[in-house]
Amino acid sequence: MVAIHPDSSETKRDEKNSVGKNEHFIGFISTIAASAGYALLLSLTQFSFDKILKKETFSVVFEMQIYT
Repeated sequence: MVAIHPDSSETKRDEKNSVGKNEHFIGFISTIAASAGYALLLSLTQFSFDKILKKETFSVVFEMQIYT
C-alpha cells in the first residue's frame, strides 16, 4: 500500500511526506504478522504429515494440497 500510494502532484510530495510514520509502522507490523502466520501454516502442515498422516507419499501430499 505504501509503494503504490497515489499522489498526483510533485510539489505536494516535496512539501510534505504523503505517508506518515504511523502508516509505515502498520505496514511493517502487517508484514511481520503475515510472515509469522505463513510460518505457522507450514509448521502445522509438517506436523500433520508427521503425527497424523504418518506417511509422506505423493498421493498424500497431493490430497493435502487439494484440501488446503
